[in-house]
Amino acid sequence: MKEESPDNVQQEDGAPPLIKRVLEENQDVMPPQLPAKLPPRREVDHVIKLEPGAKPPSMAPYRMSPPELEELRKQLKDLLDKGMIRPSKAPFGAPVLFQRKHDGSLRMCVDYRALNKVTVKNKYPIPLIADLFDRLGNAKIYAKMDLQKGYYQVRIAEGDEPKTVCITRYGSFEWLVMPFGLTNAPATFCMLMNKIFHPYLDWFVVVYLDDIVVYSNSIDEHADHLRTVFQVLRENELYVKKEKCSFAKEEVPFLGHIIGHGKLQMDEAKIRAIVEWEPPTKVTELRSFLGLVNYYWRFISSYSSRAAPLIDLLKKNKPWVWSEACQLAFEDLKAATQKKLSPKQARWQDFLAEFDYVLEYKPGKANVVADALSRKAELAAISLAKGNVHEKIKEGLEHDPMAKELMRLAKEGKTRQFWVEDGLLYAKGRRSEATGKSPFELATGQQPLTPHTLAISFDSARCPGAAKMAKSWAEQSDLAKSFLEKARRKMKKWADPKRRHLEFNTGDKVLIKLIPQQFKAFLGMHKGLVRKYEGPYPVVAKVGKVSYWLDLPSTLKIHPVFHVSMLRPYQEDEEDPSRGESHRAPPVVTKSFDKEIEEVISHKLNAVGFIIFFPLLK
Repeated sequence: MKEESPDNVQQEDGAPPLIKRVLEENQDVMPPQLPAKLPPRREVDHVIKLEPGAKPPSMAPYRMSPPELEELRKQLKDLLDKGMIRPSKAPFGAPVLFQRKHDGSLRMCVDYRALNKVTVKNKYPIPLIADLFDRLGNAKIYAKMDLQKGYYQVRIAEGDEPKTVCITRYGSFEWLVMPFGLTNAPATFCMLMNKIFHPYLDWFVVVYLDDIVVYSNSIDEHADHLRTVFQVLRENELYVKKEKCSFAKEEVPFLGHIIGHGKLQMDEAKIRAIVEWEPPTKVTELRSFLGLVNYYWRFISSYSSRAAPLIDLLKKNKPWVWSEACQLAFEDLKAATQKKLSPKQARWQDFLAEFDYVLEYKPGKANVVADALSRKAELAAISLAKGNVHEKIKEGLEHDPMAKELMRLAKEGKTRQFWVEDGLLYAKGRRSEATGKSPFELATGQQPLTPHTLAISFDSARCPGAAKMAKSWAEQSDLAKSFLEKARRKMKKWADPKRRHLEFNTGDKVLIKLIPQQFKAFLGMHKGLVRKYEGPYPVVAKVGKVSYWLDLPSTLKIHPVFHVSMLRPYQEDEEDPSRGESHRAPPVVTKSFDKEIEEVISHKLNAVGFIIFFPLLK
């Protein structure tokens, strides 16, 4: 076999020969898999301290798909073989779920939300990302290391293992190493890394959780720094994943940024994600977009003013209206993160390069020459607006999952609240008196805007007709509201005298007024024979402010809670206590008592010639 030369090695992995020798000396710190044993006890183990008086939280396991169950069985066996978990009978319990990684594999996580609520929080400070970048700015050579399953290399403090119990379909298991999902796990990991690297922090090492960056000014210095870091990891039995490491680089990715050449740059993958982001259709999508862009706010000039229209949509009780200003702000933020000009910008730059010009802002009022014809009031009336609003709405409906589902239901006739005409979705905007919301608002969570709900102002000098029509429209609306209020007061005037304030105590007897849907409780009886008020029935308890729970017989299969408007006090007669109670006719006798006639005693001839017989029955 031909021996590789140092030059060949440098061409294959990009590392200088000196760095290559350092890596070969420390192969034991970069194994393909973690050793099949528990990590050692260290000064920093993960402690779970519960709040005083807290009860052990326990939840039922989550349902999983067959592929997830197969992956669960596989990972549980692997963890048991490595000794990272063991069967448990502790009263604690948290369900297991899976999270998909970037490579498509599944990461097993435990839902420790119930445990985290009763855990005393560790206030150990996590390093500020900006401070870490300041330390790395002036270096020339970098190395980045990533610990292999970093959480699994930290032990749970002795005695706290039962608190980490996870419940699965295949049994309950408690963790001996730190799992994902515990509230104080980042603080514990940060505390451990800062403790073991404390002599070298901010000298040639920065650490953020399980990411280690070594920075130097020369190759020789870099080799010494790497040997020191590998020795610290070896002494503490910590292992890195070689596939995720990079050594002796002029640029390295770190926390979503690219560090190198004395500069801090945005990661191209993150920029691509921002540029390719589709316009959000709801608050959660907008919050995700702003969360990603806000991470790079230091690269965007006047970020707050640029993002103001979008941030305004996140305010509480703010209706979702994706206006033109929001779209412009959305596109502006996407463009502000780009290093290169967009194709449209590049074309305009090429065209404008032929001219010698200076850009100056001029207010619209001062620019009296531009658009002279459109500023003539007498020509404004003949200007017809031809827009493509309907086409844009149709296009938007095709890309909105909720709208597509509503259109499908409307076309199949499964809903009367929505209908489709000419490819457009129509909805009833009138609010129900019972719910206080329109069908559209119940389905989508927002009330659609109508021309009347928009506050439109018109320049009466430009178009007097439009201003006059808008004023008349508002006056007619106010007039209609006043008549509705007048009708409401009139109805209230005639209805209030008929209302009585009723209040019952426990044990009082009342009569109940049944609604047609409750008639079926009286089986075998026509609804016309049901009394207007049934009872009396005793009051068991008061439910809320205006409802009562009655003691109904077992034969009445109806809900025992009634509104006070459906009840009437029962006036009992002291001399005849049963007076007024509901009495039912005796059941129809279906048994036959027919007997054969034994003897005719007498007969009689009636006026029309018929003979009437009087049978004698024995």
